[in-house]
Amino acid sequence: MNINNNIHSPTLLSNSSGAVLTFIFIAVFFNCIFIETTSDIIFFGLLGAYIGAVLFYRLRSKLTFIFCLVLLIIMFIEYLFSGASLKTEKTAVWFFLFMATGIVQQWKE
Repeated sequence: MNINNNIHSPTLLSNSSGAVLTFIFIAVFFNCIFIETTSDIIFFGLLGAYIGAVLFYRLRSKLTFIFCLVLLIIMFIEYLFSGASLKTEKTAVWFFLFMATGIVQQWKE
C-alpha cells in the first residue's frame, strides 16, 4: 500500500496564486479609495500577505513594479480630484511600501 499517492496532487492554495493576488490587490485598492481612516494593521497585514505570496509562489519583481505603477496612477488621479488629502497620502504610503518590496525583490533575484 502506497501512502504517498497524494504528494503529486495539487492543493487548493498552490493553484490559486491569481486569486490570492487579486484579493490582495482589491483590498489595497479598496483601502486607497473607500476607507477614510488609516491603520497600520491594514498596511502591514496586507503587505505581509503579499510578501508571503511572493515567497510562496516565487513571484518576480516585475509584478510588484507593475502594481506600483497602478498605485502611482491612482495617486495621480486622487491628487487631481481631491488635492493632498488623506486618500492621496494613503496611496503614497502603499506605493512606497510596494516599491521598497519590489526593490528588495529585485535585489534578491
